[in-house]
Amino acid sequence: MKRESSHAEKNYHSYYDLIVQAKDYRKEAGFVDSLIRKHQASARELLDVGCGTGSHDFVFAEKGYTVHGVEQNERLLAGANVRLSKAAKKIRTAMTFGLADARTMNLKRQFDVVIAMYNVLGYMTANEDATAFLSAIKRHLRPGGLFICDCWYGPAFIGQPPRVRIRRGGDSAKSVLHIAEPVLVDAENKVAVDYTLIVRDKKSECACEFSEKAAYRFFFMPELKLLFGSAGLTIVETMEFMTGKKVECATREICVVACNSGK
Repeated sequence: MKRESSHAEKNYHSYYDLIVQAKDYRKEAGFVDSLIRKHQASARELLDVGCGTGSHDFVFAEKGYTVHGVEQNERLLAGANVRLSKAAKKIRTAMTFGLADARTMNLKRQFDVVIAMYNVLGYMTANEDATAFLSAIKRHLRPGGLFICDCWYGPAFIGQPPRVRIRRGGDSAKSVLHIAEPVLVDAENKVAVDYTLIVRDKKSECACEFSEKAAYRFFFMPELKLLFGSAGLTIVETMEFMTGKKVECATREICVVACNSGK
């Protein structure tokens, strides 16, 4: 089996959609849409920060939103644009994608809603990155506009450290085995993860192995309020992601709804 190190990141991200194919993007977009309708029913223009290959965005476009997605990984962005080129005309006219770093982006326009899904906030492991990210979000929100994101909740990760996770996926040509080996770094409020991806060609039976390292931050509620507040964003609601249940110590993934307070 051919092996590739973490330097093969471009190849690793080529298989992104196969790795996450079990993720229910339509259901997640529906959950976020229900929050938008609850807090700002008139919202129509949406910015998706860290959009990946745009899976959430196609659902939002179907629901009548005008969507712009930004992504800093060029390989993922290319995948989003390929999918867009194949979409129906009604969807193509409602969506655009662009390259941008979430911490420094300045699109010279504002939106009714900004979202950052799939734990984009968790990539901001340093306080200065989190502050820059949230300030950029605020810069792109109209007064009173909504920011909705999901993130990992600290008490649950301290109480029960994450375990090794294995995902299997594939398509008609390839099968993928994705292994995540996490290590809790509690002193830094983060989880360091070693990823291994094994891709097998179904026809030739040849396989390649790729690896990547990443780190994700988890947050405590006072920390979130401080970071959001310093950026001029007011948290109006928190809940367990996808269920809407009250946040408890065992809740691992939460959803945060904030608004641009105009300050």
